[in-house]
Amino acid sequence: TARDVEAVYHRVLAESRTEGGEERIAAKRRDAEADLEFQAKIAAVVEAIEGGRFDEAQVRAVSAVEERPADPLAWYVAGEASLKARDYEAALEALHRSRDLNPRHNFKVHLFTALAEMGLNRPSEAYRALVDGLESCRMAEGVEALFCDYLARASAALKDREAERMWTERRAALAPEDPKAALALVRLL
Repeated sequence: TARDVEAVYHRVLAESRTEGGEERIAAKRRDAEADLEFQAKIAAVVEAIEGGRFDEAQVRAVSAVEERPADPLAWYVAGEASLKARDYEAALEALHRSRDLNPRHNFKVHLFTALAEMGLNRPSEAYRALVDGLESCRMAEGVEALFCDYLARASAALKDREAERMWTERRAALAPEDPKAALALVRLL
């Protein structure tokens, strides 16, 4: 609101009048500009992924990771770009790094990890990634139902009938599939 902008203006003005205030304000401005430039890099990675330019996305993501190696978002987009480029080892490395840097990560880290594991023909590890995602992330019920569907299918592929039954029953206990959740998950892939 206009009041908020005015309040910020007066705080900045008052700070600039203190000793060293102008230097602090200039440093904050440089930091803000650097943050905007970094967000633009991330947006360029996402745009390249959405445009199907996966090699370009990987190159851009590496640049973002090099600029901010402690940023979980940079590692996440690097993982997604690598997954889409079918560089599964690189995807796993980046996704694990993202997860380690941000304990409050979202379920897509687990989903993409599972997809990379499947790309490497490691269904047991993919299964574990999905279970970890289901256990550690809060998600909408429709998305949870889709995870249960994936886990039931993975259990069947692993010929683990008990786990397949468990996931099928858990899925049945949830509300009917939410088409919006299914559509949102399809868009992720």
